[in-house]
Amino acid sequence: MRYLDGIETNPSVEADNALIIGTAAHTALEKGLDVAIREYAFKFPIITDEHINEVIKLQSVIPKAKAKLPTEGKFEVPIYHKDFIGFIDYLVPLDHGEYILFDFKYTANPDNYKGSKQLHLYKYFWEKLNPGKKIVALYYLFIPKTSIRQKKNETLVEFRARLQEDLADKEPTIKRVDYDINKVIEFLFSVKQTLEAKEFPKNEDFLCRWCEFEEYCKKGWDYFMKLPENKRRSMDAVKRRVIWIYGAPFCGKTTFANGFPDPLMLNTDGNIKFVDAPYIHIKDEIVQEGRITKRTFAWENFKDAITELEKKDNTFKTIVVDLLEDLYEHCRIYMFDKLGISHESDDPFRAWDKTRGE
Repeated sequence: MRYLDGIETNPSVEADNALIIGTAAHTALEKGLDVAIREYAFKFPIITDEHINEVIKLQSVIPKAKAKLPTEGKFEVPIYHKDFIGFIDYLVPLDHGEYILFDFKYTANPDNYKGSKQLHLYKYFWEKLNPGKKIVALYYLFIPKTSIRQKKNETLVEFRARLQEDLADKEPTIKRVDYDINKVIEFLFSVKQTLEAKEFPKNEDFLCRWCEFEEYCKKGWDYFMKLPENKRRSMDAVKRRVIWIYGAPFCGKTTFANGFPDPLMLNTDGNIKFVDAPYIHIKDEIVQEGRITKRTFAWENFKDAITELEKKDNTFKTIVVDLLEDLYEHCRIYMFDKLGISHESDDPFRAWDKTRGE
């Protein structure tokens, strides 16, 4: 999608975006926390408490991580080979043309990098570009990431205090990696397969959650809006009708509606004496259980009926709502109870819109 189709996605605004927060950790080790925090903040259109939480994490773990590194090393060492481009996070010179390589990982799961080919490739291609020089040791610097979240019943101050306690126990670790030339061979074979590939089937795994194309890939292009075909619709295809019958009481509205095919009447006024269609009486229901009175509002019963009809597990062809103005009153009473008011004017900033919206 990115490289062949040239599709771009909107930049992430998540505070813990793996790429952005990982870059911030690298920058903090190289240029200092102040620079890293400023660059991190400028990646987002707005800064929230979530972003500040991520900054607090960096401020706690980065000084401890930097203390683990040997001095006199060089950051961001480029590798520009005709078959490979990469950047070594930290390269430390020893004597006689020998070097130690460090790669930084800001992660809560160091085990995820056990099978990584990255450091093996860095060593192989850097040595190709620097004849006579040798990288004698490969290391990961794992910077611990905490993933604790603020609880619903926890204030921000309480959460940040708990966060600081959790971070106090977090210590960066250095893990040595034994060089394996087979990792380089596997990589070159995979590149060959990629270059020769004609089809690109989905390859779903746990890494999908960090891919900006995840939604497109999993839901498909049909999930997103498409314009309809520029073609007029045939009016003959419209078979359903919505009819509003207005008239004085007892002028025959319900009797007229009774003549439609396979009707179900959602009736509010109990006026079903002269019709034979099946009906549901939309009314308040009050049940006394000992000293407790339980009330189900008419509006709730109406919504339950609609829910059942939407399941399409029935043979009704006509739905008669009788009377519509009664339903609006039932809706008002239901919302009054929900909002704790007796009239819309008791809460003029919300009640009218909430009732109309409901």
